[in-house]
Formats: sequence, structure tokens, C-alpha cells
Amino acid sequence: RYLKDRGILPDLMLSSPANRAISTAQFISTEIGYVREIVTDKQIYDASGRILLSILRDQSSLLGTVMMFGHNPAFTDFANSLSNSQIDNIPTCGVCQIDFPINKWSNVDFGSGEMIFFQYPKGLS
Repeated sequence: RYLKDRGILPDLMLSSPANRAISTAQFISTEIGYVREIVTDKQIYDASGRILLSILRDQSSLLGTVMMFGHNPAFTDFANSLSNSQIDNIPTCGVCQIDFPINKWSNVDFGSGEMIFFQYPKGLS
């Protein structure tokens, strides 16, 4: 509901094929009204930050918003590297919004993003 209330509706949802990641993506897609296919990428399962960056850079420039679902510690490190943030840990079902001053995903790089928010379920209590 937090994402829906903020008007978050991605053009693409990308997920690790692991059960926990894909089930979280499916739950969130229902909550926010995302009706497209959730794309799974097996590279996300055990990815380093460089691989995650490569996956993001490979996305179509027609996409304005991409939402990724994966695993720690890679996703915490990835979020910190993209935005020069200092999040200690993105907990289960934690979410970050990072904005980039770009017009195509191939221009994304470490340090190029701005952390807009970081939230997680227990933080909403």
C-alpha cells in the first residue's frame, strides 16, 4: 500500500526466479495494479553489483521506471553504490526508490542516482 500511495507503478518488474523474490514481486504487483508480465532473470539470483548494473543498463530506453526484486547482500550494496547512500541492510520486502538524471538505461552508473526513499514494513509500524 505504501508504494501505491506514492503512485509507484513501474513499466517493468524484474525478479530473481527464486520463490521468495518472485512471490514478493507477485504480491506487490497485485497491490500496486501492475498488470504486465513479471520478467525473471536467473542472473539476479546470485548477482554482483556489476551484473545488476549490466542488467539495468540492458533495459529499453522506452522504460521510465524499472523495479527489481532480488537478494542480499547484493541489493543493499547495489542500492548504496548507485546512489552513494549508506543503508546498512535492506530487510525483507524493503524498497528503495533511486532516480537517475538519464534518458536511457545504458547511461546508468554507480554514483549517478539519487535516493528518493528507503522503506521497509517494520519501518511503517
